[in-house]
Amino acid sequence: MSAHLLITIACIVGSIGLLASRRAALVGTTLSEPLWWSIFSLVSLLLVELFVHFSKTVDTSAVESARYVAAVTTFCPLMAVLGAKRPQNKGWRFIVVSLWIVLVLPTAEPLMLWRAGQLDIGPIREWFLVVLLLVGLSNYLPTRLALTSLLLTAGQIVLLTGHLPFSLTGAPVVVGVGFLFAGIAVGWRQRATPPSDGWNAVWTDFRNAFGAVWGLRVMERVNATAQLCHWDVRLRWHGFDMLNVGEDGQSHVEQEAELARTMRTTLRRFVSTEWIDRRLRLYDKARTDNCNRRQASSSISR
Repeated sequence: MSAHLLITIACIVGSIGLLASRRAALVGTTLSEPLWWSIFSLVSLLLVELFVHFSKTVDTSAVESARYVAAVTTFCPLMAVLGAKRPQNKGWRFIVVSLWIVLVLPTAEPLMLWRAGQLDIGPIREWFLVVLLLVGLSNYLPTRLALTSLLLTAGQIVLLTGHLPFSLTGAPVVVGVGFLFAGIAVGWRQRATPPSDGWNAVWTDFRNAFGAVWGLRVMERVNATAQLCHWDVRLRWHGFDMLNVGEDGQSHVEQEAELARTMRTTLRRFVSTEWIDRRLRLYDKARTDNCNRRQASSSISR
């Protein structure tokens, strides 16, 4: 085996291992399906490279088509995230499969028309790929996974070299796979938000996991309820902000209870009650530990 193939195998196997190790963190969320689509995409890339290596008689056009089919599977996890809302997430997998079929259709056309030669997906599909790249990048760019998003997009661009409307210098597949591995490794190192505040931690972890599309939608729903009920709190991208609305609003305690109920109702389409409670318990534990440390310091100073 060549060094390029060995590095490619190592990067893909390492990426699959990192993703599999995060399965427990996604229990109770609708992101389990995007995780499996990610693993499917990596396995597809690996199988194609093994096929190309061991099938010495395969011509160049067949290799290009096979690599294109594997490369466009990297859009499946993004599409799965965009449909990761209960109850539509169960049927959304057919949308993901449909997208993949639309993207790989050009590889079937030459065979159906008995036409050989270089794969040409056409300008419309080329620009459609660019749109998908931008959607994936922008969805996580305003989150803690911004660097991960940049690395993954770079890997997709390398893997799709020759099928985008702008010309790129040809790069080996190992470079694209290396970018994917780097992005997954960076994302794997990202942990839950430090529990400085209970519902702020829940919100930040949610938007980091689901991205801007669902984050903005949840923010819109929560703020619409807050405005309708005249609460002196608004949900911003960075967290909750308090407003000064005078004495006619509800008391702060009542608003906190209503806010918690609204957040749970809105987020239950995406995450479980256990997922939320786990983050709130981390905040309660951190607050208790801080109080104990302050009491211990006060006792020592006396």
